[in-house]
Amino acid sequence: MKTPYFLISRKEFDNNVALLNKAINRHWKNTIVGYSVKSNGMPWVLKYMKEQGFYAEVVSDDEYSLAKACGYPINRIIYNGIAKEEASFKEAIIGGAIVNVDSWREVRWIKELPEDVDKKIGLRVNFDLEKMCPGQTAGGKEGSRFGLSYENSDLEKVVIELSALPNCRIVGLHLHNSIPTRSLDAYCAISKKACEIARVLDLHLDYVDIGGGYFGGLENRPNYLNYFAIIADTLSEQFDKEKTTLIVEPGQSILATAISYVTSVVDVKDTIYNRFVITDGGRTQIDPMFRKTSHFYEICADEYENRTIFPKQVISGFTCVEGDRLFTLIDQPELQEGDKIIYHKIGAYTYTSASQFIKFLPSIYVEDENGIREVCKKWVAQDFISKQINY
Repeated sequence: MKTPYFLISRKEFDNNVALLNKAINRHWKNTIVGYSVKSNGMPWVLKYMKEQGFYAEVVSDDEYSLAKACGYPINRIIYNGIAKEEASFKEAIIGGAIVNVDSWREVRWIKELPEDVDKKIGLRVNFDLEKMCPGQTAGGKEGSRFGLSYENSDLEKVVIELSALPNCRIVGLHLHNSIPTRSLDAYCAISKKACEIARVLDLHLDYVDIGGGYFGGLENRPNYLNYFAIIADTLSEQFDKEKTTLIVEPGQSILATAISYVTSVVDVKDTIYNRFVITDGGRTQIDPMFRKTSHFYEICADEYENRTIFPKQVISGFTCVEGDRLFTLIDQPELQEGDKIIYHKIGAYTYTSASQFIKFLPSIYVEDENGIREVCKKWVAQDFISKQINY
Protein backbone atom coordinates (compact mmCIF):
# COMPACT_ATOMS: atom_id res chain seq x y z
CA MET A 1 0.00 0.00 0.00
CA LYS A 2 1.38 3.38 -1.00
CA THR A 3 2.03 5.73 1.88
CA PRO A 4 0.86 7.92 3.39
CA TYR A 5 -2.52 6.50 4.35
CA PHE A 6 -4.95 6.33 7.23
CA LEU A 7 -5.57 2.91 8.78
CA ILE A 8 -8.75 2.22 10.77
CA SER A 9 -8.76 -0.62 13.30
CA ARG A 10 -12.24 -2.19 13.44
CA LYS A 11 -11.20 -4.11 16.56
CA GLU A 12 -10.25 -0.92 18.39
CA PHE A 13 -13.54 0.72 17.41
CA ASP A 14 -15.44 -2.31 18.72
CA ASN A 15 -13.53 -2.21 22.01
CA ASN A 16 -14.22 1.51 22.53
CA VAL A 17 -17.91 1.11 21.75
CA ALA A 18 -18.13 -1.84 24.16
CA LEU A 19 -16.64 0.29 26.95
CA LEU A 20 -19.12 3.08 26.22
CA ASN A 21 -22.08 0.70 26.25
CA LYS A 22 -20.87 -0.83 29.51
CA ALA A 23 -20.93 2.59 31.16
CA ILE A 24 -24.37 3.35 29.71
CA ASN A 25 -25.86 0.07 30.92
CA ARG A 26 -24.44 0.55 34.40
CA HIS A 27 -25.36 4.17 35.02
CA TRP A 28 -28.15 5.46 32.71
CA LYS A 29 -29.69 2.91 30.37
CA ASN A 30 -32.02 5.49 28.85
CA THR A 31 -29.23 7.08 26.82
CA ILE A 32 -28.84 8.26 23.23
CA VAL A 33 -25.32 8.36 21.83
CA GLY A 34 -24.86 11.03 19.17
CA TYR A 35 -21.67 10.46 17.22
CA SER A 36 -19.89 13.79 16.73
CA VAL A 37 -19.53 13.99 12.93
CA LYS A 38 -17.13 16.95 13.16
CA SER A 39 -14.66 14.68 14.97
CA ASN A 40 -14.19 12.60 11.84
CA GLY A 41 -16.51 12.63 8.84
CA MET A 42 -15.16 9.58 7.00
CA PRO A 43 -18.25 7.91 5.48
CA TRP A 44 -17.03 4.49 6.64
CA VAL A 45 -16.90 5.83 10.21
CA LEU A 46 -20.40 7.34 9.95
CA LYS A 47 -21.85 4.09 8.65
CA TYR A 48 -20.06 2.14 11.38
CA MET A 49 -21.55 4.41 14.05
CA LYS A 50 -24.98 4.01 12.50
CA GLU A 51 -24.60 0.22 12.77
CA GLN A 52 -23.97 0.64 16.50
CA GLY A 53 -27.35 2.34 16.87
CA PHE A 54 -25.83 5.79 17.38
CA TYR A 55 -27.36 9.01 16.13
CA ALA A 56 -25.38 11.49 14.00
CA GLU A 57 -24.59 14.71 15.86
CA VAL A 58 -24.08 17.45 13.26
CA VAL A 59 -23.26 21.15 13.49
CA SER A 60 -23.82 22.45 9.95
CA ASP A 61 -26.04 21.93 6.94
CA ASP A 62 -23.15 20.18 5.18
CA GLU A 63 -22.77 17.67 8.00
CA TYR A 64 -26.55 17.30 8.10
CA SER A 65 -26.54 16.42 4.38
CA LEU A 66 -23.61 14.05 4.85
CA ALA A 67 -25.41 12.20 7.64
CA LYS A 68 -28.49 11.75 5.47
CA ALA A 69 -26.34 10.58 2.54
CA CYS A 70 -24.77 7.97 4.84
CA GLY A 71 -28.19 6.55 5.67
CA TYR A 72 -29.25 8.35 8.83
CA PRO A 73 -32.99 9.12 8.84
CA ILE A 74 -33.81 12.64 9.98
CA ASN A 75 -35.19 11.40 13.28
CA ARG A 76 -31.77 9.88 14.09
CA ILE A 77 -29.93 13.19 13.70
CA ILE A 78 -29.02 15.66 16.45
CA TYR A 79 -28.69 19.13 14.97
CA ASN A 80 -26.49 21.51 17.00
CA GLY A 81 -24.17 24.43 16.36
CA ILE A 82 -24.19 27.96 15.00
CA ALA A 83 -23.78 27.02 11.31
CA LYS A 84 -27.29 25.71 10.69
CA GLU A 85 -29.07 26.83 7.52
CA GLU A 86 -32.74 27.79 7.53
CA ALA A 87 -33.94 25.12 5.10
CA SER A 88 -32.21 22.20 6.82
CA PHE A 89 -33.18 23.58 10.25
CA LYS A 90 -36.86 23.61 9.40
CA GLU A 91 -36.67 20.24 7.66
CA ALA A 92 -35.00 18.76 10.73
CA ILE A 93 -37.74 19.96 13.06
CA ILE A 94 -40.52 18.76 10.75
CA GLY A 95 -38.72 15.43 10.30
CA GLY A 96 -38.41 14.77 14.03
CA ALA A 97 -34.69 15.40 14.53
CA ILE A 98 -33.35 16.44 17.91
CA VAL A 99 -32.75 20.15 17.30
CA ASN A 100 -31.01 22.34 19.87
CA VAL A 101 -31.63 26.03 19.26
CA ASP A 102 -28.51 28.18 19.53
CA SER A 103 -29.63 31.70 18.61
CA TRP A 104 -32.43 34.19 18.19
CA ARG A 105 -32.46 33.76 14.41
CA GLU A 106 -33.36 30.12 14.95
CA VAL A 107 -36.20 31.23 17.22
CA ARG A 108 -37.43 33.36 14.31
CA TRP A 109 -37.29 30.36 11.98
CA ILE A 110 -39.39 28.34 14.41
CA LYS A 111 -42.02 31.07 14.49
CA GLU A 112 -42.24 30.88 10.70
CA LEU A 113 -43.17 27.19 10.73
CA PRO A 114 -46.85 26.30 10.15
CA GLU A 115 -48.90 26.18 13.34
CA ASP A 116 -49.88 22.54 12.82
CA VAL A 117 -46.24 21.37 12.78
CA ASP A 118 -45.31 19.50 15.95
CA LYS A 119 -42.34 21.49 17.25
CA LYS A 120 -40.25 19.71 19.88
CA ILE A 121 -37.35 22.02 20.68
CA GLY A 122 -34.12 21.73 22.64
CA LEU A 123 -32.15 24.76 23.80
CA ARG A 124 -28.37 25.17 23.81
CA VAL A 125 -27.48 26.80 27.11
CA ASN A 126 -24.77 29.42 27.51
CA PHE A 127 -23.73 29.58 31.17
CA ASP A 128 -20.70 30.58 33.19
CA LEU A 129 -18.90 27.27 33.58
CA GLU A 130 -15.61 29.15 34.02
CA LYS A 131 -16.92 30.59 37.29
CA MET A 132 -17.80 27.11 38.49
CA CYS A 133 -14.54 25.53 37.25
CA PRO A 134 -11.84 28.23 37.04
CA GLY A 135 -9.22 27.67 34.38
CA GLN A 136 -10.93 24.67 32.82
CA THR A 137 -12.89 26.11 29.90
CA ALA A 138 -11.75 26.97 26.37
CA GLY A 139 -13.49 30.35 26.51
CA GLY A 140 -11.91 31.26 29.82
CA LYS A 141 -12.88 34.59 31.35
CA GLU A 142 -14.21 35.76 27.97
CA GLY A 143 -16.91 33.10 28.13
CA SER A 144 -18.38 30.82 25.49
CA ARG A 145 -19.93 32.13 22.26
CA PHE A 146 -22.42 29.27 21.96
CA GLY A 147 -25.99 29.05 23.12
CA LEU A 148 -28.56 31.25 24.82
CA SER A 149 -27.36 32.98 27.97
CA TYR A 150 -28.84 31.75 31.21
CA GLU A 151 -27.34 34.51 33.33
CA ASN A 152 -28.67 37.44 31.25
CA SER A 153 -32.15 35.83 31.01
CA ASP A 154 -32.08 35.26 27.22
CA LEU A 155 -32.68 31.57 27.86
CA GLU A 156 -35.75 32.30 29.95
CA LYS A 157 -37.07 34.76 27.34
CA VAL A 158 -36.78 32.10 24.62
CA VAL A 159 -38.55 29.56 26.83
CA ILE A 160 -41.44 32.00 27.31
CA GLU A 161 -41.67 32.91 23.60
CA LEU A 162 -41.53 29.36 22.28
CA SER A 163 -43.85 27.96 24.91
CA ALA A 164 -46.50 30.41 23.74
CA LEU A 165 -46.45 29.05 20.16
CA PRO A 166 -49.00 26.47 19.00
CA ASN A 167 -47.70 22.89 19.08
CA CYS A 168 -44.34 23.97 20.47
CA ARG A 169 -42.73 22.44 23.52
CA ILE A 170 -39.30 22.77 25.12
CA VAL A 171 -38.20 19.16 25.48
CA GLY A 172 -34.46 19.35 26.15
CA LEU A 173 -31.38 21.25 27.26
CA HIS A 174 -28.00 21.02 25.58
CA LEU A 175 -25.09 22.05 27.84
CA HIS A 176 -21.97 21.02 25.92
CA ASN A 177 -18.86 23.01 26.78
CA SER A 178 -15.30 22.91 25.45
CA ILE A 179 -13.26 21.65 28.38
CA PRO A 180 -9.55 21.21 27.60
CA THR A 181 -8.96 19.53 30.98
CA ARG A 182 -11.86 17.07 30.44
CA SER A 183 -12.05 16.83 34.21
CA LEU A 184 -14.75 14.98 36.12
CA ASP A 185 -15.39 18.17 38.12
CA ALA A 186 -16.45 19.99 34.96
CA TYR A 187 -19.00 17.32 34.02
CA CYS A 188 -20.33 17.38 37.56
CA ALA A 189 -20.73 21.16 37.26
CA ILE A 190 -22.51 20.86 33.90
CA SER A 191 -24.92 18.31 35.37
CA LYS A 192 -25.61 20.53 38.38
CA LYS A 193 -26.40 23.44 36.09
CA ALA A 194 -28.86 21.29 34.12
CA CYS A 195 -30.67 20.47 37.37
CA GLU A 196 -30.72 24.12 38.42
CA ILE A 197 -32.07 25.41 35.10
CA ALA A 198 -34.82 22.80 34.91
CA ARG A 199 -35.85 23.64 38.48
CA VAL A 200 -35.67 27.44 38.18
CA LEU A 201 -37.44 27.62 34.80
CA ASP A 202 -39.88 24.83 35.68
CA LEU A 203 -38.95 22.74 32.65
CA HIS A 204 -40.26 19.20 32.24
CA LEU A 205 -37.71 17.70 29.88
CA ASP A 206 -37.55 14.65 27.67
CA TYR A 207 -33.76 14.82 27.53
CA VAL A 208 -30.61 16.41 28.90
CA ASP A 209 -27.72 16.63 26.43
CA ILE A 210 -24.37 16.76 28.24
CA GLY A 211 -22.36 16.89 25.00
CA GLY A 212 -18.93 15.36 24.46
CA GLY A 213 -15.25 15.97 25.07
CA TYR A 214 -14.41 12.90 27.15
CA PHE A 215 -11.02 11.25 27.50
CA GLY A 216 -10.67 7.89 25.82
CA GLY A 217 -8.00 5.22 25.56
CA LEU A 218 -5.39 6.92 27.76
CA GLU A 219 -3.98 5.49 30.96
CA ASN A 220 -4.26 7.53 34.17
CA ARG A 221 -7.17 9.50 32.72
CA PRO A 222 -10.92 9.30 33.43
CA ASN A 223 -12.88 6.75 31.41
CA TYR A 224 -16.54 6.36 30.45
CA LEU A 225 -17.41 4.64 33.73
CA ASN A 226 -15.95 7.54 35.71
CA TYR A 227 -17.76 10.17 33.63
CA PHE A 228 -21.11 8.43 33.58
CA ALA A 229 -21.03 7.71 37.31
CA ILE A 230 -20.66 11.37 38.25
CA ILE A 231 -23.08 12.59 35.57
CA ALA A 232 -25.74 10.07 36.58
CA ASP A 233 -25.39 10.71 40.30
CA THR A 234 -25.72 14.45 39.81
CA LEU A 235 -28.57 14.44 37.29
CA SER A 236 -30.52 12.00 39.46
CA GLU A 237 -31.05 14.80 41.96
CA GLN A 238 -33.51 16.39 39.51
CA PHE A 239 -34.29 13.88 36.76
CA ASP A 240 -35.81 10.40 36.69
CA LYS A 241 -33.57 7.89 34.89
CA GLU A 242 -36.62 6.11 33.50
CA LYS A 243 -38.33 9.22 32.16
CA THR A 244 -35.48 11.50 31.07
CA THR A 245 -33.13 10.53 28.27
CA LEU A 246 -29.45 11.32 28.70
CA ILE A 247 -27.73 12.36 25.45
CA VAL A 248 -23.96 12.17 25.10
CA GLU A 249 -21.98 13.16 22.03
CA PRO A 250 -18.60 11.41 22.03
CA GLY A 251 -16.20 11.68 19.14
CA GLN A 252 -12.57 11.78 20.15
CA SER A 253 -12.98 9.22 22.94
CA ILE A 254 -14.23 6.61 20.43
CA LEU A 255 -11.99 7.64 17.56
CA ALA A 256 -8.58 8.52 18.91
CA THR A 257 -7.14 5.06 19.50
CA ALA A 258 -8.78 3.47 16.47
CA ILE A 259 -7.04 5.27 13.59
CA SER A 260 -3.37 5.43 12.63
CA TYR A 261 -1.40 7.30 9.98
CA VAL A 262 1.26 5.36 8.09
CA THR A 263 4.17 7.22 6.49
CA SER A 264 7.52 6.43 4.86
CA VAL A 265 10.95 8.02 5.01
CA VAL A 266 11.70 9.42 1.55
CA ASP A 267 14.98 11.25 2.16
CA VAL A 268 17.64 11.99 4.75
CA LYS A 269 19.72 15.16 4.62
CA ASP A 270 22.34 16.79 6.81
CA THR A 271 22.88 20.49 7.42
CA ILE A 272 25.31 22.30 9.70
CA TYR A 273 22.58 22.26 12.36
CA ASN A 274 20.58 19.04 12.01
CA ARG A 275 19.92 15.78 10.31
CA PHE A 276 16.47 16.06 8.75
CA VAL A 277 14.51 12.89 8.05
CA ILE A 278 11.97 13.76 5.35
CA THR A 279 8.76 11.71 5.22
CA ASP A 280 5.80 11.58 2.86
CA GLY A 281 3.49 12.35 5.77
CA GLY A 282 3.00 15.76 7.31
CA ARG A 283 1.57 17.77 10.16
CA THR A 284 -1.11 19.22 7.90
CA GLN A 285 -2.75 15.76 7.83
CA ILE A 286 -2.49 14.75 11.51
CA ASP A 287 -1.91 18.05 13.32
CA PRO A 288 -3.53 20.66 11.07
CA MET A 289 -3.51 23.35 13.77
CA PHE A 290 0.19 22.71 14.51
CA ARG A 291 -0.59 22.42 18.24
CA LYS A 292 0.66 18.98 19.22
CA THR A 293 3.91 18.75 21.12
CA SER A 294 4.22 14.96 20.99
CA HIS A 295 2.88 11.92 19.13
CA PHE A 296 2.29 8.25 19.76
CA TYR A 297 4.52 6.75 17.11
CA GLU A 298 6.09 3.47 16.07
CA ILE A 299 9.12 2.95 13.81
CA CYS A 300 9.07 -0.08 11.50
CA ALA A 301 12.44 -0.79 9.94
CA ASP A 302 14.59 -3.83 9.19
CA GLU A 303 17.43 -4.42 11.67
CA TYR A 304 16.53 -1.12 13.32
CA GLU A 305 18.04 -1.95 16.72
CA ASN A 306 21.35 -2.93 15.13
CA ARG A 307 21.90 0.34 13.29
CA THR A 308 24.36 3.09 14.15
CA ILE A 309 23.16 5.41 16.90
CA PHE A 310 22.76 9.00 15.69
CA PRO A 311 22.73 11.96 18.15
CA LYS A 312 19.79 13.91 16.69
CA GLN A 313 17.28 13.32 13.91
CA VAL A 314 14.44 15.75 13.16
CA ILE A 315 11.46 13.92 11.66
CA SER A 316 9.87 16.24 9.11
CA GLY A 317 6.92 16.32 6.75
CA PHE A 318 6.44 16.88 3.04
CA THR A 319 5.31 20.52 3.01
CA CYS A 320 7.35 23.63 2.33
CA VAL A 321 6.46 24.99 5.79
CA GLU A 322 9.49 25.08 8.09
CA GLY A 323 7.27 24.18 11.03
CA ASP A 324 6.37 20.86 9.44
CA ARG A 325 8.50 18.97 11.97
CA LEU A 326 6.78 16.14 13.80
CA PHE A 327 9.22 14.97 16.46
CA THR A 328 12.93 14.60 17.23
CA LEU A 329 14.89 11.44 17.93
CA ILE A 330 17.81 11.81 20.33
CA ASP A 331 20.51 9.11 20.45
CA GLN A 332 18.46 6.63 18.44
CA PRO A 333 19.29 4.30 15.51
CA GLU A 334 19.63 6.02 12.14
CA LEU A 335 16.54 6.14 9.97
CA GLN A 336 16.87 5.33 6.26
CA GLU A 337 14.87 5.81 3.10
CA GLY A 338 12.01 3.32 2.99
CA ASP A 339 11.56 3.00 6.77
CA LYS A 340 8.00 3.34 8.05
CA ILE A 341 6.80 5.68 10.79
CA ILE A 342 3.29 4.97 12.08
CA TYR A 343 1.44 7.55 14.16
CA HIS A 344 -1.14 6.01 16.47
CA LYS A 345 -4.21 7.48 18.21
CA ILE A 346 -4.76 10.21 15.60
CA GLY A 347 -8.42 9.45 14.83
CA ALA A 348 -10.11 12.63 15.97
CA TYR A 349 -10.06 16.02 14.21
CA THR A 350 -7.40 14.90 11.72
CA TYR A 351 -8.98 13.67 8.49
CA THR A 352 -11.87 16.13 8.88
CA SER A 353 -9.45 19.03 9.43
CA ALA A 354 -6.70 17.90 7.06
CA SER A 355 -6.00 20.38 4.31
CA GLN A 356 -5.36 19.91 0.60
CA PHE A 357 -2.19 21.97 0.99
CA ILE A 358 0.49 20.63 -1.39
CA LYS A 359 -0.87 17.06 -1.26
CA PHE A 360 -4.40 15.77 -1.70
CA LEU A 361 -6.06 13.65 1.00
CA PRO A 362 -4.57 10.14 1.22
CA SER A 363 -6.25 6.75 1.01
CA ILE A 364 -8.13 5.21 3.92
CA TYR A 365 -7.92 1.52 4.79
CA VAL A 366 -9.81 -0.60 7.30
CA GLU A 367 -8.29 -3.56 9.10
CA ASP A 368 -10.66 -6.22 10.43
CA GLU A 369 -10.84 -10.00 10.81
CA ASN A 370 -10.87 -10.32 7.01
CA GLY A 371 -7.66 -8.37 6.49
CA ILE A 372 -7.03 -4.86 5.19
CA ARG A 373 -9.18 -3.21 2.52
CA GLU A 374 -9.37 0.24 0.99
CA VAL A 375 -12.53 2.18 1.84
CA CYS A 376 -11.60 5.55 0.35
CA LYS A 377 -9.21 6.20 -2.51
CA LYS A 378 -6.62 8.92 -2.45
CA TRP A 379 -7.81 12.16 -3.95
CA VAL A 380 -6.36 12.93 -7.38
CA ALA A 381 -6.29 16.05 -9.55
CA GLN A 382 -9.50 15.10 -11.35
CA ASP A 383 -11.43 15.05 -8.04
CA PHE A 384 -10.36 18.63 -7.48
CA ILE A 385 -11.00 19.75 -11.05
CA SER A 386 -14.47 18.18 -11.17
CA LYS A 387 -15.73 20.78 -8.71
CA GLN A 388 -14.52 23.73 -10.73
CA ILE A 389 -16.90 25.69 -12.97
CA ASN A 390 -15.96 26.46 -16.58
CA TYR A 391 -12.57 24.88 -16.13
